[in-house]
Amino acid sequence: EDTNPELGVMAITGGKLYVGLQQFVAPFASASGVDVAVFDAATGAYERVIRSDDSASPGRYGFNQTMFVDQNGDLYVYGIASFGFAPDQSPGFLRIKNGETEFDDYFLDTSTISMPVEGGAIGTLNGMVYGGDGYVYGTVEVRAGRSNPPIYLTDFN
Repeated sequence: EDTNPELGVMAITGGKLYVGLQQFVAPFASASGVDVAVFDAATGAYERVIRSDDSASPGRYGFNQTMFVDQNGDLYVYGIASFGFAPDQSPGFLRIKNGETEFDDYFLDTSTISMPVEGGAIGTLNGMVYGGDGYVYGTVEVRAGRSNPPIYLTDFN
């Protein structure tokens, strides 16, 4: 619906440039769905936009590690899902398998991962980096410790 999305994170793999397209609808929320523009990396020619409805907000501005290529050549896109401020959106990792140009059916919903912390389940990942061998490292926010909208003086997430 938004014909003027903001560019988010980018990655090059398999001769393609993948660009996450952000479409904000409120200060903390983005439009549902993950849209990624695909370009020919050698010529810069636009090819198409691919989409997944499993998450929202492809990548996070300033954190290019939210789109990365693993040791198998698979591209992963982290959907930040409005930082948890849109309860109908799920944060998590989507995948484009090496040699493919569309999202497959893989989706790791990070909001379903429980942690031994007050509040139990995590929400979104921040400051992440891919460490290799299937491990992603980063800080997590705990939704139970945050207000909606946030109150930065008293929230503990």
